[in-house]
Amino acid sequence: KDEIKKDEIKKDEIKSVFADLELVDAFKRVRRVTTVPGNEDNLEISPAGDRLYFTATEGKDASLFSIKYDGTEQKKLGASVAVAGISLSGEKLFGVNAGQAQTVSASGDVKVIEISATSEIVLAKRNMEKLGEVSRIMNRKFYVDPAEKKLDWPALTARHRELASRARTSDEFDFVANMFVGHLDASHLGVRSPDSAGGTRGSAAANPRAQGRLGVTTIATAAGRAVIAVLPDSPAALANPRIEVGDIITMIDFDLIDPAKPLESALIAKSGQEVFVAFTRPANDGAADAKAVELGAKALELGAIVVPISSAAERTLRYQAETTATRAKVAELSGGRIGYIHIQSMDQVSLDRFERDLYASAHAKDGLIIDVRNNGGGSTADRLLSSIDVRTHAFAIPREGDRTRKSSYPQDRLYIQRYTMPMAMLCNEKSFSNAEIIAHAFKTLGRGPLVGQQTAGGVISTGSDSLVDATTVRTPMRGWYVIGDGRDMEENGAMPDFVVMQTPEDEAKALDAQLAKAVEELVKKLPKKP
Repeated sequence: KDEIKKDEIKKDEIKSVFADLELVDAFKRVRRVTTVPGNEDNLEISPAGDRLYFTATEGKDASLFSIKYDGTEQKKLGASVAVAGISLSGEKLFGVNAGQAQTVSASGDVKVIEISATSEIVLAKRNMEKLGEVSRIMNRKFYVDPAEKKLDWPALTARHRELASRARTSDEFDFVANMFVGHLDASHLGVRSPDSAGGTRGSAAANPRAQGRLGVTTIATAAGRAVIAVLPDSPAALANPRIEVGDIITMIDFDLIDPAKPLESALIAKSGQEVFVAFTRPANDGAADAKAVELGAKALELGAIVVPISSAAERTLRYQAETTATRAKVAELSGGRIGYIHIQSMDQVSLDRFERDLYASAHAKDGLIIDVRNNGGGSTADRLLSSIDVRTHAFAIPREGDRTRKSSYPQDRLYIQRYTMPMAMLCNEKSFSNAEIIAHAFKTLGRGPLVGQQTAGGVISTGSDSLVDATTVRTPMRGWYVIGDGRDMEENGAMPDFVVMQTPEDEAKALDAQLAKAVEELVKKLPKKP
């Protein structure tokens, strides 16, 4: 009878659980604990409060870390795990990685928890529910209300739920779901079901039948495949004796090659393995050695042990060679006055490479061209801007320094190495997402001439959600708009100050009209030579 009814408790008698906390100056007690570059997620605190666990991106790889509450003893425990909980003792983390339940010990030991269960699924109903969840996710998170795009979202949902119910495979469901979200007419969209192995389609499982690469370009001749180009630092260039332009490759591992087929067809499943490459060389192109036998007076017969590389590694070598050639072309066109840097991606790895190359590319130059053509985006536009768009406030000279220089500054005081001299930027229709943001910014801030083709017009910050079966749904959730006129960067790519077409004919002739125009315009902004 002494019980107090809820409705008899006066409102002023209800005390907030936060009433005794000193929150006014709580910000003064905040301390940054972690120092890993990139995003940090999945925070978990040990029951004793002595350690923090989190996932973070370091370079290109996401990893699981632990750190003491005071910021000391940071440890990398292993691959990234979607943390779900922690044991009461604090000795084990529980999470999911690549669709598998795992435990991770405080020392980083990983144990996969095998789960086997049988469930009965009515495919049509599950697909309808999945499509419905895709609809709810987009209606809640897409960066604008679907109604702003004049879409009857409920009607579209009902139509595609019915279509999804007829899907019999993951590919069919993905097709229907992607047709559905395609009505939003935006970039950074996509629905992808897990494959039968439990990963995501397109995951990086090595192909045992992948073709090896020697880093050469060849054409067919009656005697074999004639080498017409060799990439620097490629297996061919590093072989002993080297494989050179003009050589004719005749055998791989003592099997005659078919000149009618690409050279790579003879290198199937040989990436990373030693192979013997036999080739001939005109006698006047080199002296015979212990590995060479004269064939009359016409050619030398040579052979080398070579380790072919993957197609991805060859693409990297090709990119490096093209960038080096472009840098040399800029120096030629500008009379040595302009440097050149290409930024391959808007990620930390490319930003680090940019900072590394900045001195070598710009030293003793009067200007710099930054090239974001064929850059697929990322997230480092603002970090790059803090390097290339800086207001100077002072210069510093040590006792032994050159007192005539008015631009020197202590490098150790800078967040990132900076460049303040005249600059131009190149972009094209394959500059995408964050690469477009930097192109828009470069023009909006008036940093220098923007040259090339209008960018792709695909700029939305995106995340992802998962459905009941680990299907991934990309969620474009934040729009980007140009200061001043408020243009949505989505479907409104950065328009260069100087639009220059790059035609197939120019490509075939190895002519870069956009590069030439960038040099031409930047030279106009350089200080006059005394």
